Amino acid sequence: MKKDLAVLFDMDGVICDTNSFHLKAWEKFAEKHQLNLEDKDLGYYIYGRTNRDALQLFIKDKAFANGNTFSADQLTDLSEEKEALFRDIYRDHVELTPGLSDFLEELKKASVPMALASNAPISNIDFILDATGTRSYFSAVVDATQVTKGKPDPQIYLRAAEILKIAPDKCVVMEDSTVGVEAGQKAGMKVVGITTTHSREELDHTDLVIDNFDELTIDQLETLLQSNL
Repeated sequence: MKKDLAVLFDMDGVICDTNSFHLKAWEKFAEKHQLNLEDKDLGYYIYGRTNRDALQLFIKDKAFANGNTFSADQLTDLSEEKEALFRDIYRDHVELTPGLSDFLEELKKASVPMALASNAPISNIDFILDATGTRSYFSAVVDATQVTKGKPDPQIYLRAAEILKIAPDKCVVMEDSTVGVEAGQKAGMKVVGITTTHSREELDHTDLVIDNFDELTIDQLETLLQSNL
């Protein structure tokens, strides 16, 4: 087993390019609840965050029509309502990010341990893993319920490394969102940014930027880790 490298994957925007479908779900959700949602809001309020964090930010800064606050149970219900909309919209469009299938196989053949670490609710993670047939690649799956703080806090990536029993400085994170990149960096890990959500310029603070997984090899990941030495 290769013990000097582990690869930790975010899900939305990394395993599947789901952002446009999440946007449609958010638009439907916002319309139903009379919530003002603008394109410029997405990067700050939504991308990479847990639904609970996103909803709390919306409530604080944008406010629902009635102006009320919401209990933890209500936030959970609202979150699942939005994600159910997403799954209905995306169900007939599920596909892996270009090049990912071959890259996962390459990692598997090289015995590189892999984990999925996502702020997404477990209902979405199960949906994506089952629909893409990729569950068997991941030795660990960490969702938002397994940590007390979502990204950009590093907890979720540190927890994934802990489960894999690999030191953080031996891990490379695959991320599309700026808050996810921040989480990986705070965890002391190398971060590869993929341009499904942000431009190359917006991801230029990562260790490597790719447009798809056809551009990535294990040798490149090992070279990134060697820069720690």
